[in-house]
Amino acid sequence: MKSFLEIIKVMYELFSQTNARRLIKVITNYHRVPGSRGIIDAAYELEKWLRSYGISVETKYFKVDGELKYFAYTTPIGWDIYDGEVRIIKPKEELLHRFIDSPTMVLTYSPPGDVEGEVVYVRRGVYDEDYKDVNVEGKIVLAYGSPRYAYRQACKRGAIGFIYYSKNGAYEGVPYASVRLLKKEIKEYKIPAVSISRKSADRIISNIEKGERVVVRISVKSEIKDEAQIPVVISGVEGKENKEIWLTAHLCHPAPGANDNASGVTALVEGLRAYYDLLNKGAIERPRYNLRIIWTAEWLGFLAYMNELGLDYMKNNVIMGINLDMVGGDEVKTNSILRVKNPPILLHSILSMFGEEALKIIASKELKPYHRYSVDIYSCGSDHDLLIALKIPSIMLITWPDTYYHTDLDRVDNLNFSNIAKCSAVAYAIPQYISTIEKYGKEIIEAVFHYALRTYSTHIIDTTIRGKTSVIESQLRELHIAKHIPLLLRDLNKFIKGKTSIDEYVNKLMRIIDVEEISDEEIIKELKIEKHRDYLWKKIKLNYKIILLLREVLEKLPLEDREKLLKISESLGDTLRILMYLTLSEGKTVLDFIKVYTSEVGKKDYDKLIEFIKLIEKSDYIRLT
Repeated sequence: MKSFLEIIKVMYELFSQTNARRLIKVITNYHRVPGSRGIIDAAYELEKWLRSYGISVETKYFKVDGELKYFAYTTPIGWDIYDGEVRIIKPKEELLHRFIDSPTMVLTYSPPGDVEGEVVYVRRGVYDEDYKDVNVEGKIVLAYGSPRYAYRQACKRGAIGFIYYSKNGAYEGVPYASVRLLKKEIKEYKIPAVSISRKSADRIISNIEKGERVVVRISVKSEIKDEAQIPVVISGVEGKENKEIWLTAHLCHPAPGANDNASGVTALVEGLRAYYDLLNKGAIERPRYNLRIIWTAEWLGFLAYMNELGLDYMKNNVIMGINLDMVGGDEVKTNSILRVKNPPILLHSILSMFGEEALKIIASKELKPYHRYSVDIYSCGSDHDLLIALKIPSIMLITWPDTYYHTDLDRVDNLNFSNIAKCSAVAYAIPQYISTIEKYGKEIIEAVFHYALRTYSTHIIDTTIRGKTSVIESQLRELHIAKHIPLLLRDLNKFIKGKTSIDEYVNKLMRIIDVEEISDEEIIKELKIEKHRDYLWKKIKLNYKIILLLREVLEKLPLEDREKLLKISESLGDTLRILMYLTLSEGKTVLDFIKVYTSEVGKKDYDKLIEFIKLIEKSDYIRLT
């Protein structure tokens, strides 16, 4: 029986960084946009790669057409891109970007078109107020606000073309962005849309501010299709019991998309080869639980596949998930930190402990080279979200930040293949070690007990000593942690059956971290939300089955409320995480939601948070009773 450290080491040593580099070079050749031919071709390459090792693999295909929904997620239109260019014509002719050099320069799902016109800079370009005293009819709009909504504003006002740039990120990088058209919008929104680097945008803006007339030519050669397909590539390892651990990595992204997310895709492929090698040699025993390994379009493909399996199947059979997204960032080149993103505190499980311990191993002298690391609270934005929304613990491994994130500079030469190998080792070592923990008995129970105590202390120090929150918010967090930390020990009952000593340790832990309750009235007073009193006691009823996206809510609202919700969302930030905690609060009151959100994430503008929920209720995605 190998130790956790031994399993990680042997997986890391068997991982071929040379082979991983070969596969990433193949994947990054494809423009892997959901609904395009590129993601189908990339999936075929994965199939071929896995079969060459004698590994069983299956690919399923699901329809997308711009109106079909998988749960509350509207599928994209079918779309292929062939070429594109953006060129300054006046004051001096100059090529800015070409699709062949910068595949991110055409906004995904952009209609085709060849246009030439004067550029009008509208700054954000998202709200009606951004166009006050500005005429864009017959001109080309330049904006930095949400491209999805700025593009629609430009179309409605008679613009002939749209240019997006990002105010953040790599100065010379051409950003990846999308207009994300729905089927019903194809006839209304027809102008070509491109993105340019901030460096190019600064030059255009500078000329405009000097009073010069800037004329640009945009060319986009794309095709919008009535419908298309997205692939879901599935492989795995058969275990001894019919429960599953999911290992996931999203395949989609415009080319090159090396770190995001050819790195995660390759980590699971090459790791699976190494894992099978160990199994076939008898170096490790067959895992206790089935490993289901899935590569597909982020969120979209997983939702389509989960829809086919059924939510009852998911809840009854999937016990945890490990998501690999952007695991190849080089510490020096991309300024990244190797991280594990934990599930919410309210979903504490032993997965969090193994994720943290594994990260310490792979970032330390045990596995050279050393890398900075961080154990982070839960944050949204990748495929671990979908399991968490079903209350299935899931962690994400990621190297973050990345200087070249969502730009054409996210290339193979900016990757660190040692990091990819390390994250791959962790993804396969955790389920392998969990398969054996019953044999450790009391030793593992004590380890989890001490981890729970340390985790509790860490959370309290983080909120209290560092002064990140007010007194009441610190108290709420302490109560929340004290309530859910015992779940770490109770979670062991799934893996160590018939061990009554677990309950003894749970009781001991609860005595140590006993925390005084706070009345709801005191909470309402201290958070200054008395004026919402009647609303706070309403219970949240969801009219959707898995997590909701803000864009789906906006589609259901009238124009005035849509703009209001966008502004509140912009002010609050991190609205996806708000929606996640709303999902996890079904059956609870609005006040319960606020208490959990504050405990998990920290302070928000509570008036705006409640207004946010009221607007979602107007969309009919939630009902408050």
